[in-house]
Amino acid sequence: MEIITNTDRIDMAEMPLGNSDYSMSVSVPGTIKIRTYGKGPRDTIIDKAGKILKDKYILLRDLKIDRMRVCDNWLPNGITLHTKTGQTVQSNYWGFDGTVEIKIAPTVFRFLAGTYSR
Repeated sequence: MEIITNTDRIDMAEMPLGNSDYSMSVSVPGTIKIRTYGKGPRDTIIDKAGKILKDKYILLRDLKIDRMRVCDNWLPNGITLHTKTGQTVQSNYWGFDGTVEIKIAPTVFRFLAGTYSR
């Protein structure tokens, strides 16, 4: 997996198992680009009935901007993975190689405080 912003980059050729936390900076307005790669045919184990028994995946459990969590309902519904095969998967659960782009706009608080300028 690779995470890229307009000011930062993290490249993880080997993802650790379990939960991981990453912090990055992004200038506003900006984009967080997450690219998943390296998924292979042996990463998913399916039984004879087609039920997935085991799978390697990435699950975006939380996203904080300026230490504020985004809405829990937004994570599974507001993110779209564009797979290498041209499909779109609207979810925060990624079991395919592809790219996610999350647009980051100025927060309402910066507008209200008058601290945002282009």
